[in-house]
Amino acid sequence: MIRWILFDIGGVLAEKKSDATFAELLASELETSDLQLVQKINELHEFSIENGEISELEFPKFVSEKLDFEFPVGSEKAFENAYKRYACPNEKMLKLAKSLRSHGMKTAILSNTAPAYTAVHDEFGINKSDGFAPIIRSYEIGVMKPDLIAYEKALAVLAAMPNEVIFVDDLAENIKAAKSLGISGILHKDFGRTVAEIDEIIASESA
Repeated sequence: MIRWILFDIGGVLAEKKSDATFAELLASELETSDLQLVQKINELHEFSIENGEISELEFPKFVSEKLDFEFPVGSEKAFENAYKRYACPNEKMLKLAKSLRSHGMKTAILSNTAPAYTAVHDEFGINKSDGFAPIIRSYEIGVMKPDLIAYEKALAVLAAMPNEVIFVDDLAENIKAAKSLGISGILHKDFGRTVAEIDEIIASESA
């Protein structure tokens, strides 16, 4: 029987609001027009911070050593500020999560993310006080989706068996990994379809 709905954040509980790319917004925060360089900085951020390898405070020095780029004075919150401009809460999905909780489901989060984005997610209403508990962040567990260890750690934290969990993510590779462990996976692209698939899985598991 399904007990848990496990959500991703980016592309699921939060969505893009800007016509600009994240790299373009980050470039403005870093006071550079070199988008190729900024893309490399963003990739370093993803693969060094989101997996818990280094901290946000260590990142500017890390970039300086790797790419010979110095963060401008006052740009310590460049990633946080760019993300605020780039994303917004997905109100439909947040209301869906609230509705699921009202029907006895528990809602939690498994997300590849960084400390710079956590405060923004809190502002979006994506936090424990809004009913998402636990929140399992990649930088805290030291591993990112689609590594199977991320899902195994999530199941341990939830104290759940794979057949008790539905996982909702917007990336096919993350869903494929979840399904390989026996977790029901839903690739989120359309709100109505996601709702229908959740209902179908819950109904089939309850039959």
